[in-house]
Amino acid sequence: MLFETSYKIPVNASESRFNIRGSKFYGFLFPVSNEEQVKQHLENIKQQYPDATHWCYSYVLNIDKSNQRFNDDGEPANTAGRPILRQILSFDLTNTLVIVVRYFGGKLLGVPGLIEAYGESARLALQGCQIEEKSIESYFKVEFGYEDEPHVWQLARLTQARIEEKTYTEKGSLIMAVPYAMQSQFELTAKDFFMLNVKFIKVA
Repeated sequence: MLFETSYKIPVNASESRFNIRGSKFYGFLFPVSNEEQVKQHLENIKQQYPDATHWCYSYVLNIDKSNQRFNDDGEPANTAGRPILRQILSFDLTNTLVIVVRYFGGKLLGVPGLIEAYGESARLALQGCQIEEKSIESYFKVEFGYEDEPHVWQLARLTQARIEEKTYTEKGSLIMAVPYAMQSQFELTAKDFFMLNVKFIKVA
């Protein structure tokens, strides 16, 4: 269940560089919307840096941040992927992938050093991106006869709905985006317009 009315996403990709005791850490942030995009960016980074020691990453997906994953790629457990994830969450972002590439410098950093290095690399990459805050909206499909079109616009006005898509054939059809906080009011108000066929689609 969602309790927020908005969410934040990165607008652009960004990079960072961080060196400590000879090891080099390259951070890469990518806006993503699904796991297939995550896999593609990871493959591309591995192709660009094939001789790196590790390719560690974390990502957060969905408007409620419900899909969270991280990978230490051979580093000691929870010293790489989890610090990256913490940084993404500290920026309150979703639909975000951060990959940190490491070149080993010959000196062991220890658990605290690795946590610091991967976290700092991720933080610097996150700092380099622009962030957009998007309102959460509930989407409905509204079908109607042309004689009832004035009621459609009245419904939209009463519930602050935004018209996302229009289709006019034998009947009219609209996709309405309603502020998430107004979803219940929209559904209740729509019942007053019994001549309209209203179907919930998604929250996005």
